[in-house]
Amino acid sequence: MAAFSDLNILHIENISTKEKLTLAAKLGYDVVAINVFVENVFCQEEKGKSKKEQSKNVAIPAPVKVPLVDKDIADLKLRGKELKQLSRFTTVLSDPGQWRRMQEKDIQAYDLIAVQPVTEKLFHMACSTIDVDIITFNIVEKLDYYIKKNPVGKALERGVYFEITYSPGLHQSSRKTMISNALKLTQVLRGKVGLVL
Repeated sequence: MAAFSDLNILHIENISTKEKLTLAAKLGYDVVAINVFVENVFCQEEKGKSKKEQSKNVAIPAPVKVPLVDKDIADLKLRGKELKQLSRFTTVLSDPGQWRRMQEKDIQAYDLIAVQPVTEKLFHMACSTIDVDIITFNIVEKLDYYIKKNPVGKALERGVYFEITYSPGLHQSSRKTMISNALKLTQVLRGKVGLVL
Protein backbone atom coordinates (compact mmCIF):
# COMPACT_ATOMS: atom_id res chain seq x y z
CA MET A 1 0.00 0.00 0.00
CA ALA A 2 1.36 3.45 -0.90
CA ALA A 3 2.29 5.95 1.80
CA PHE A 4 1.72 9.62 1.14
CA SER A 5 3.72 12.35 2.82
CA ASP A 6 3.96 16.13 2.88
CA LEU A 7 7.41 17.18 4.03
CA ASN A 8 6.80 20.92 3.84
CA ILE A 9 3.93 22.08 6.05
CA LEU A 10 5.05 25.59 6.93
CA HIS A 11 4.59 26.40 10.60
CA ILE A 12 3.32 29.91 11.30
CA GLU A 13 1.25 29.42 14.42
CA ASN A 14 -0.13 26.35 16.17
CA ILE A 15 -3.78 26.94 15.17
CA SER A 16 -3.17 27.16 11.42
CA THR A 17 -0.64 24.31 11.55
CA LYS A 18 -3.19 22.11 13.33
CA GLU A 19 -5.72 22.88 10.57
CA LYS A 20 -3.15 21.94 7.92
CA LEU A 21 -2.36 18.67 9.70
CA THR A 22 -6.06 17.82 10.02
CA LEU A 23 -6.51 18.46 6.29
CA ALA A 24 -3.45 16.32 5.49
CA ALA A 25 -4.93 13.47 7.53
CA LYS A 26 -8.27 13.80 5.69
CA LEU A 27 -6.42 13.67 2.36
CA GLY A 28 -4.71 10.43 3.41
CA TYR A 29 -1.19 11.58 4.26
CA ASP A 30 0.47 9.41 6.89
CA VAL A 31 3.74 11.34 7.27
CA VAL A 32 4.05 15.11 7.58
CA ALA A 33 6.96 17.39 8.37
CA ILE A 34 6.25 20.65 10.15
CA ASN A 35 8.65 23.14 8.57
CA VAL A 36 10.20 25.98 10.57
CA PHE A 37 11.71 28.44 8.08
CA VAL A 38 14.47 30.81 9.21
CA GLU A 39 15.73 33.18 6.51
CA ASN A 40 19.24 33.53 7.96
CA VAL A 41 20.86 31.73 10.90
CA PHE A 42 23.14 34.72 11.55
CA CYS A 43 21.97 38.03 13.01
CA GLN A 44 22.15 41.12 10.86
CA GLU A 45 24.62 43.69 12.15
CA GLU A 46 22.90 46.21 14.39
CA LYS A 47 23.97 49.83 14.16
CA GLY A 48 25.26 51.44 17.33
CA LYS A 49 26.36 48.18 18.97
CA SER A 50 29.88 46.85 19.12
CA LYS A 51 30.63 43.45 17.62
CA LYS A 52 30.89 41.94 21.14
CA GLU A 53 27.43 43.21 22.12
CA GLN A 54 25.78 41.70 19.07
CA SER A 55 24.75 38.09 19.25
CA LYS A 56 26.17 36.16 16.31
CA ASN A 57 23.38 33.62 15.91
CA VAL A 58 19.64 33.85 15.51
CA ALA A 59 17.71 32.01 18.21
CA ILE A 60 16.33 28.90 16.55
CA PRO A 61 12.86 27.83 17.76
CA ALA A 62 12.51 24.33 19.13
CA PRO A 63 11.08 21.66 16.82
CA VAL A 64 7.29 21.84 16.65
CA LYS A 65 4.95 18.96 17.40
CA VAL A 66 1.27 19.83 17.25
CA PRO A 67 -0.97 17.81 19.60
CA LEU A 68 -3.84 16.17 17.73
CA VAL A 69 -6.83 14.36 19.16
CA ASP A 70 -8.46 11.28 17.62
CA LYS A 71 -11.22 13.29 15.92
CA ASP A 72 -8.54 15.30 14.01
CA ILE A 73 -7.15 12.15 12.41
CA ALA A 74 -10.32 10.04 12.36
CA ASP A 75 -10.07 9.41 8.59
CA LEU A 76 -6.60 7.88 8.99
CA LYS A 77 -7.69 5.83 12.01
CA LEU A 78 -10.47 4.27 9.92
CA ARG A 79 -7.79 2.99 7.54
CA GLY A 80 -5.72 1.68 10.47
CA LYS A 81 -2.99 4.30 10.11
CA GLU A 82 -1.42 6.92 12.35
CA LEU A 83 -0.17 10.39 11.42
CA LYS A 84 3.59 10.56 11.94
CA GLN A 85 4.86 14.10 12.58
CA LEU A 86 8.44 15.01 11.73
CA SER A 87 10.15 18.33 12.42
CA ARG A 88 11.91 20.18 9.61
CA PHE A 89 14.24 23.17 9.65
CA THR A 90 14.80 25.17 6.45
CA THR A 91 17.13 28.11 5.87
CA VAL A 92 18.52 30.08 2.94
CA LEU A 93 22.19 29.21 2.55
CA SER A 94 23.74 32.57 1.70
CA ASP A 95 27.09 32.50 3.54
CA PRO A 96 29.80 29.79 3.55
CA GLY A 97 30.14 30.20 7.34
CA GLN A 98 26.62 28.94 7.87
CA TRP A 99 27.67 25.29 7.58
CA ARG A 100 29.25 25.45 11.05
CA ARG A 101 26.06 26.93 12.46
CA MET A 102 24.11 24.08 10.87
CA GLN A 103 26.04 21.58 13.05
CA GLU A 104 24.89 23.07 16.37
CA LYS A 105 22.47 21.22 18.68
CA ASP A 106 19.52 23.58 18.23
CA ILE A 107 19.39 22.89 14.49
CA GLN A 108 20.43 19.23 14.71
CA ALA A 109 17.44 18.63 17.03
CA TYR A 110 15.18 18.65 13.95
CA ASP A 111 14.35 15.40 12.14
CA LEU A 112 14.96 16.95 8.68
CA ILE A 113 17.28 19.79 7.72
CA ALA A 114 16.83 21.60 4.40
CA VAL A 115 18.86 24.37 2.78
CA GLN A 116 18.23 26.66 -0.16
CA PRO A 117 21.65 27.57 -1.63
CA VAL A 118 21.85 30.90 -3.47
CA THR A 119 25.20 30.47 -5.26
CA GLU A 120 26.92 27.67 -7.14
CA LYS A 121 29.68 27.43 -4.50
CA LEU A 122 27.10 27.02 -1.73
CA PHE A 123 25.20 24.48 -3.86
CA HIS A 124 28.42 22.43 -4.13
CA MET A 125 28.96 22.71 -0.35
CA ALA A 126 25.40 21.56 0.32
CA CYS A 127 25.85 18.59 -2.00
CA SER A 128 29.22 17.44 -0.66
CA THR A 129 29.94 18.80 2.84
CA ILE A 130 27.04 20.18 4.84
CA ASP A 131 24.99 17.69 6.86
CA VAL A 132 21.54 18.22 5.29
CA ASP A 133 18.69 15.98 4.22
CA ILE A 134 17.05 18.14 1.54
CA ILE A 135 18.33 20.74 -0.92
CA THR A 136 15.52 22.99 -2.05
CA PHE A 137 15.34 25.83 -4.54
CA ASN A 138 13.37 29.01 -4.96
CA ILE A 139 11.90 27.45 -8.04
CA VAL A 140 10.02 30.52 -9.26
CA GLU A 141 13.19 32.62 -9.68
CA LYS A 142 15.75 31.93 -12.36
CA LEU A 143 18.70 30.07 -10.85
CA ASP A 144 21.95 32.05 -10.90
CA TYR A 145 23.97 28.89 -11.43
CA TYR A 146 23.92 25.63 -13.34
CA ILE A 147 22.94 22.40 -11.66
CA LYS A 148 25.75 20.03 -12.60
CA LYS A 149 25.89 16.25 -12.58
CA ASN A 150 28.94 15.74 -10.30
CA PRO A 151 27.69 17.59 -7.20
CA VAL A 152 24.22 16.08 -7.65
CA GLY A 153 25.80 12.62 -7.80
CA LYS A 154 27.73 13.30 -4.57
CA ALA A 155 24.54 14.43 -2.86
CA LEU A 156 22.66 11.31 -3.97
CA GLU A 157 25.50 9.10 -2.67
CA ARG A 158 25.18 10.85 0.71
CA GLY A 159 21.40 10.30 0.78
CA VAL A 160 20.48 13.95 0.17
CA TYR A 161 17.21 14.63 -1.66
CA PHE A 162 16.30 17.52 -3.93
CA GLU A 163 12.97 19.28 -3.52
CA ILE A 164 10.77 21.05 -6.02
CA THR A 165 8.07 23.06 -4.25
CA TYR A 166 5.49 23.50 -6.93
CA SER A 167 2.82 25.53 -5.12
CA PRO A 168 4.47 28.93 -5.82
CA GLY A 169 4.64 27.97 -9.50
CA LEU A 170 0.88 27.61 -9.78
CA HIS A 171 0.63 31.34 -10.44
CA GLN A 172 0.63 32.19 -14.13
CA SER A 173 3.50 34.71 -13.86
CA SER A 174 6.04 32.23 -12.46
CA ARG A 175 4.97 29.01 -14.18
CA LYS A 176 7.47 29.25 -17.06
CA THR A 177 10.46 29.76 -14.74
CA MET A 178 9.33 26.96 -12.44
CA ILE A 179 9.01 24.49 -15.32
CA SER A 180 12.41 25.51 -16.69
CA ASN A 181 14.15 25.07 -13.31
CA ALA A 182 12.37 21.78 -12.61
CA LEU A 183 13.36 20.49 -16.04
CA LYS A 184 17.04 21.35 -15.41
CA LEU A 185 16.99 19.40 -12.15
CA THR A 186 15.18 16.36 -13.53
CA GLN A 187 17.56 16.20 -16.51
CA VAL A 188 20.56 16.07 -14.17
CA LEU A 189 18.90 13.45 -11.95
CA ARG A 190 18.09 11.28 -15.03
CA GLY A 191 15.29 9.38 -13.37
CA LYS A 192 17.27 8.45 -10.27
CA VAL A 193 15.70 8.60 -6.85
CA GLY A 194 16.28 11.76 -4.93
CA LEU A 195 13.48 14.08 -6.03
CA VAL A 196 10.84 15.30 -3.63
CA LEU A 197 7.79 17.13 -4.99
